[in-house]
Amino acid sequence: MADTGIDIQQQMPHTGQKMMHQQDRGKKQQHTRRQGAQEREDLREVLKGFADADGVDLAFECSGAPPALGACLEALRRQGTLVQVGLFGRRFENDYEQVAMKELTVLGSYGHVYSSWRRAIALIAAGKIQTRPLITAILPLARWEEAFRRSEAKDGVKFLLAPGA
Repeated sequence: MADTGIDIQQQMPHTGQKMMHQQDRGKKQQHTRRQGAQEREDLREVLKGFADADGVDLAFECSGAPPALGACLEALRRQGTLVQVGLFGRRFENDYEQVAMKELTVLGSYGHVYSSWRRAIALIAAGKIQTRPLITAILPLARWEEAFRRSEAKDGVKFLLAPGA
């Protein structure tokens, strides 16, 4: 799950909805578990006890990984909604025909919408979203290579570079 996915995951409990996630291994996975999301290897298995037989109403694809999009399309019920947050950065093949066959609504979301920033700041100010647990390390600017290396290795969630630290 991408960092944006972690942010969305923190907001979901405030909507009264159940949530689950699927992601790769690493420190981000440990963080999302602490936030209370249910995680399973096989999405089909978790849906048996999680949603009704028709599938889920709403799916957020936050990773930008083609298999995750496929899992979301498969998990959605007829006339469900897919919110595409993750950016793929390349062309890929997927069973997008499910959008028409299931009459899905697809929404794109980009993280730089002014109204989203206002809402995010309000949630942080109210203590509903915790940002400190997302910060794995605060490193001096001179250690930028270490921060990038650890980030690429998925050895943490966020690494802050602080000049003068």
